[in-house]
Amino acid sequence: MNKTEAREMFDLGKTQAKIQLVDGMPCIVVPDGYKVQELGGMLNTPLRVKECRVFTTIESFLDYVAEFRYGNTHIFCDPNKMTFTAIFDYHGKDKPAWCDHGAKFSPPVSDEWESWANMNNTKMPQSGFLEFLEDHIANIIAPAGADILEMCSSLEGMKNVNFKSGFKQKDGAVCIKWEENFEANATKAGNLNIPSELELAIAPFKRGQVYKVRAYLRYRIVDGKLSFLYKLIDPDKVIGDAVDGFISTVNERTGLPPLISVL
Repeated sequence: MNKTEAREMFDLGKTQAKIQLVDGMPCIVVPDGYKVQELGGMLNTPLRVKECRVFTTIESFLDYVAEFRYGNTHIFCDPNKMTFTAIFDYHGKDKPAWCDHGAKFSPPVSDEWESWANMNNTKMPQSGFLEFLEDHIANIIAPAGADILEMCSSLEGMKNVNFKSGFKQKDGAVCIKWEENFEANATKAGNLNIPSELELAIAPFKRGQVYKVRAYLRYRIVDGKLSFLYKLIDPDKVIGDAVDGFISTVNERTGLPPLISVL
């Protein structure tokens, strides 16, 4: 019902209806057989805020909380959904409330983390793996970027090579034997060294803290063809640490320890 319709109902029903306040809300109470109609839309301002804003940065969320917090404001955290929810008009002891005004913070996953997570433990052909490394070289802090690029350059030149076998060296790197037949009865052979681990620096969430993440680097040789995969080590722990960091920030900035709860 819009304001015009409500006003018409009010004018027509003045003689047979009675306006009463129900918890501060003006209502028309009409004879038996009719419902009670709220007239909240006729007020100059609402009686209470009914809104829940969703923020994608921790700073905006905290600024909003600072502006609207009062009385029995509570903040809840659902670590499974990675969501923080502030409820400004929350229940008090022996004093129920509407819980209509709130704010949520859901940190968006960074593009870098999503990319590494999507390809985690996924076998890639030699060319695909090289392309992936070159596209994400900025996230690799060990081995050094120059060493990674040198390895990529060596692999790019081995398009018609038969890879034989590999073994782990004392320094942890893996040595892969290769062989190339380039003329009749002529063979060229050599070794290729690749690291057994990568160390990454990635922020799991956009505009969030950067964390060091280790990844095992594995290779496969099938019919002389080389393929690779990497396996992130404890990625869930990295996400958990990032969420704990947000919890600490919210606590420090608001003085309201987030309550861990499934929402």
